Amino acid sequence: MHQQHHPLLSASLGTQREIVSFHFGEEKYKQVYIQASLHGDEIPGMAVAWFLKQKLMALESAGRLRAGFTLVPVANPLALSQHWHGTHLGRFHSESGQDFNRRFPALGEKLAAELAGSLTPNEGDNKRLIRDAIDRHYRDVIAKTELEAQRFTLMRMASQADLMIDLHCDWEALTHLYTTPHAWPDIEPLARWLGSEVQLLAQISGGEPFDEACCEPWLTLAQRFGDQYPMPRGLLPVTLELRGVRDVDPDQAEQDAEAIINALRESGYIAAESPTVSA
Repeated sequence: MHQQHHPLLSASLGTQREIVSFHFGEEKYKQVYIQASLHGDEIPGMAVAWFLKQKLMALESAGRLRAGFTLVPVANPLALSQHWHGTHLGRFHSESGQDFNRRFPALGEKLAAELAGSLTPNEGDNKRLIRDAIDRHYRDVIAKTELEAQRFTLMRMASQADLMIDLHCDWEALTHLYTTPHAWPDIEPLARWLGSEVQLLAQISGGEPFDEACCEPWLTLAQRFGDQYPMPRGLLPVTLELRGVRDVDPDQAEQDAEAIINALRESGYIAAESPTVSA
């Protein structure tokens, strides 16, 4: 495991926030991105991420990871600092009033223009070209506010993944999830292992939420160039709603983390057993 620190644009003199990411396995052809608490007052996912970190460290040591993993347990340091008379306000940005899970940028059309003359007859090469283009965009774009810097930092890491898991919770709810129709067959193991009782599928739900913004470039490029070049399937997004805001319990969090690991194992991102060492 290695740890990275991503400083955000300073909101005022004398302040500096950062996003911390943890990376496991090798940066292979397959990548998984998991984040928690994009709404800063939704703590169940943060607890699950702590257990995921321990489990991924053990799996990495055992040589069982079959993808590169990025884990961001605290996706929204801005929201963690927002308190009003003792009440934690983590859903909306206090300065702009914007929902922290809305207004993420769409890159598809920009990338289509950039990649029009570069795509190849090889799907793997095209996947690398798209990932590199996404990385360049967020590396070079200049954020004007701390909130923009946070959005760009998260999108740079998440948009290149094959599977993106965003851990949320509701006010009071059963376990449920959001994903897209094209991703559902691959997300089904995750729903089954977690015992998700409601699955909400939409290609475009409106408002540019994080999960849809992450897969938008891949879908747009496939629609634009799919009849000319072999295009990768692209990112599979899922937002997991881990019950309600008061459902913070270490035993439940560890069970949820184990369920996520089991689903990732079933989907081939983690090997079922330790590899045999040849004599």
